[in-house]
Amino acid sequence: MSNGSNRRPRPRWERGCLVSSKGGFLINFRDIELSDKPVFDRYFRQHRYDISECTFTNLFIWRKGYGIKWAHEEDILFIKAGGEDMPFMLQPFGADESNLPRVLDKMAEWFAQNNKPFVLKGISEEMVEMLQKVRPGYYEFQEDRNNFDYVYLRQDLSELAGRKFSSKKNHINYFTTHYADYRYLPMTEELIPACLASAQEWYDKRPDDHTGLEHEKFALSEAMGNFKQLGFQGGIIEVYGKIEAFTCGEALNEDTAVIHIEKGNTDIRGLYQMINREFCRHAWSDMTYINREEDMGIEGLRRAKKSYNPIKLMAKYEVTLAK
Repeated sequence: MSNGSNRRPRPRWERGCLVSSKGGFLINFRDIELSDKPVFDRYFRQHRYDISECTFTNLFIWRKGYGIKWAHEEDILFIKAGGEDMPFMLQPFGADESNLPRVLDKMAEWFAQNNKPFVLKGISEEMVEMLQKVRPGYYEFQEDRNNFDYVYLRQDLSELAGRKFSSKKNHINYFTTHYADYRYLPMTEELIPACLASAQEWYDKRPDDHTGLEHEKFALSEAMGNFKQLGFQGGIIEVYGKIEAFTCGEALNEDTAVIHIEKGNTDIRGLYQMINREFCRHAWSDMTYINREEDMGIEGLRRAKKSYNPIKLMAKYEVTLAK
């Protein structure tokens, strides 16, 4: 019988936190619930964030598809994704140069305890600089090009002025000529069932697509089902009295809106160009920039996002321990 000398010391609960046998807190991840929104919002408003991951909405609606969980320990917001097989964390929110080394140690301890490599993703250039400052030579940084956010001038998207947008205007001219009775309307809760029905038609045309669409359907359903609670703005386009396109987004910071969802009938030429333009005109006149999120490495999506002439790409990095 073992005398217990080789047993791993067990953590203990202390003042509502699980405490490491080495001292200090352990990171205890849990599921995201809608009622957690005020906590996330408080941290995301403490500092200006420009990347699309820094909204409660994105984390909440994609929690199933990306295995997203969170922890709130000693005034730090930790966010983990990637499920159980390939977990990674976002940057720790609420940390500054004074406590970042200790927080990073706790993150590394979590990975070690779970026998997983230390990986951070969605790391902004600002955080890269801070990591290099507090731990020079300790980390390796790899650009995650597939997840760079595309950022546009709102005025460009709402006016489509100049030759660089001539093809977009041609599509819109076709749409307005052939569907003259269209209507743009702000999204309301009453319109959501029709929006979901429109989205289902879009999915029905793609029966053989990969599992990712199931995660997207869940995210869309969660977004639409909690439209009011999430603080969305949205817009729809009706053609012959039927909703054929819809979109929604929210403020990312004081001068930038982020577009989370955009769906439309691909059989109607000019419809996507129209919903994009009208939404920027009507919903975001007080914003300077529009963040239309990443292309995920999908070539067609990359071409489409580039074709709108982004003013900048928000770089994101993957961070691992230096070899």
